[in-house]
Amino acid sequence: RRSRFLIGVCFFNLALFAGYKLSLSMDATYIRAYYPNGFSIFNELPLHLCNINLFLIPLGVWKRNRSIMGFSFFVAPLGALMALLFPEPLFSGFSLLMPRIFGLPRIFVYYVTHALLVVCGLSLATLGFYRPDPKDIPRILKTFGLLAVGAHLINLLLRLTLCPEANYFFTYGAEIGVLKLFWRIIPAPLLYGLPAPLILAGYMYAVCALSRLTQRAEEVSFS
Repeated sequence: RRSRFLIGVCFFNLALFAGYKLSLSMDATYIRAYYPNGFSIFNELPLHLCNINLFLIPLGVWKRNRSIMGFSFFVAPLGALMALLFPEPLFSGFSLLMPRIFGLPRIFVYYVTHALLVVCGLSLATLGFYRPDPKDIPRILKTFGLLAVGAHLINLLLRLTLCPEANYFFTYGAEIGVLKLFWRIIPAPLLYGLPAPLILAGYMYAVCALSRLTQRAEEVSFS
């Protein structure tokens, strides 16, 4: 029941995400700002660091794959929080209740989809599917690296063919503060993100240590 519930929430969020992207394809303001050559759905696929977990979480739960679940537990909340804290520039200065296409506030849906990604990622632990373990960290970093390289290859292919703006996993840089800093240090596509795994590893070890302390505290309280 827990598996079906979490997978169902992820699929609901995926449908919400698809509707949100469909609304963008009909939003003249968005298209003028981001697509001077016309809207391209190939740059709106769920392949970014946050929304790739729309299907990675169900896959990890279904296969009971600790590497995928570990990646989603650690990375999905971080990626989604980054999107929530640094939203698209067009969202700045607008009310969350502003009516948009289909009478649904586009900004509101943006925040709901990313908030659900945070909840689903953390739910892997709260629902008992995944417990943070330092032994998983090397495999999670490997998964992160493979996904980043895969996203960059997709970007290369799309930029040469269907979508010159493709930038999944922001392998070609981004306007977010920390990524801009990385680009100044290593001004090369994909390679500029090399400091990210080191930061992620430190974050994962800290979460694992906190989880272990919490577990010990619970054991003491029940003993």
